[in-house]
Amino acid sequence: MALSNRSGTHAPLPVLLRNNLLVAAFIFALLELWLPCFFLTDDNLSAGYPVYTEIGLRLLHGHSPFVSQWLFGGNYDLHTDPMFFNWHPVYLLVSLLAGTPAHFFMIDAAAFVFFLLAAAGFTYLAHILREELALELSDGWLMFYTLSYTYSFLMIATGASWLSFLGNHSALPWLAAGILQKTWRRGLGLVTLFSLHHILGGHLAPFISSTIFLTLFAGGVAIWRRSLLPLVSWGAGLGLALLVALPLLLPVFQGFLGSHRADGLTVEGMQNSRVPLFVAPGSYLVGTALWLVKHPSDFHVYHPALAACAAAWCLFPALLGRSHWRFLPALCLGLVILVSILVIRPVWLSQAIIQVPVLRALRMPFRELLIFEFFLHLFLVTRPPAFSETVRRAVGGWSLAVFLIPMLLYAPPSFNPMKQERRLLFSGEFDAYWQQVHTHLRPRIAWRW
Repeated sequence: MALSNRSGTHAPLPVLLRNNLLVAAFIFALLELWLPCFFLTDDNLSAGYPVYTEIGLRLLHGHSPFVSQWLFGGNYDLHTDPMFFNWHPVYLLVSLLAGTPAHFFMIDAAAFVFFLLAAAGFTYLAHILREELALELSDGWLMFYTLSYTYSFLMIATGASWLSFLGNHSALPWLAAGILQKTWRRGLGLVTLFSLHHILGGHLAPFISSTIFLTLFAGGVAIWRRSLLPLVSWGAGLGLALLVALPLLLPVFQGFLGSHRADGLTVEGMQNSRVPLFVAPGSYLVGTALWLVKHPSDFHVYHPALAACAAAWCLFPALLGRSHWRFLPALCLGLVILVSILVIRPVWLSQAIIQVPVLRALRMPFRELLIFEFFLHLFLVTRPPAFSETVRRAVGGWSLAVFLIPMLLYAPPSFNPMKQERRLLFSGEFDAYWQQVHTHLRPRIAWRW
């Protein structure tokens, strides 16, 4: 589809959704051809995969999927651990692959669903904003920004984090769309439904930090619209979702309070996981290329490619354009700057965060990249640049090339140094070894924090 800036006729929403989802699915298929089980890496391989295997096998045998007699060597309640909060239907469905020859694709199957949900949500969000603000945004550019947002989290989903971060990633555009609704029924419905998805399908720490920034966004939209409806839809929907999920959340809170995580991180720990001031711009503009320059062994401490974005260089035309600034793009840019400060994390900010209990969810700065990428793409949508189409295509093409070309040089991209583990799994050597030893294992004590 041509990236035309003409505002003539736009495709209706169902056609937009169909086109964008087909392209998003095609990109995912290419990733799987390039490296089968693309997302079975790092924590997804060493922790997520065994947990979903255990859940699936217990489901297939008619047992409770949240109490394991073997995992961790004892009677371990998975639902008391915020790291393994797996009540979301997507996780339960993909775990059923544990008893099939496709068991290695559990992580990728869940990632596929979340990526498509992110693409659908951002398409819908951009569509309603284009209609309301009469934006000079063609279907082609809407697709480009949608796909850029959808796949901006390749790095954090494969090399540095949990699959559940994609649950947070896919919830954000739907929640923003709920806040922007002009009828309370639709706004309340969207916020409630996708707050539940955010809680059950995402990581709980990014859920808290996302809630803080979406509250600021809802307040800004209320000022822009001169109406309390955005804040009411957001607050009521979030409260209703928390009320529904509370019986599931209570064991998690109890487990959290009994764990070492309740103590939070030290200032030094937070500073070690931040993205330094002079690294942050390069991480955003040429993040995937930086992977070829620096390949750290500890992905949880420092990863220079985390903020890589396919639409990164489009930021300059959006900022430099002489078109009149509207309230909504100014709000999004302000939130981007605020989140950037959290990602860079100066020492004084870490010292302040550690003193406020609710802000301890912000202890790992790379998690805020979820919010950074979202509001940055929302800014790009709401402020189409007043540049010629030739310049825009050149900038968009260069931005995409910087994102994609380095990935081809990974040959094939594993995004982590755990190639030996993948070889043992895929060759069947691990299964053969496990068959020899598992009959000698017996649960002895309950594993606790």
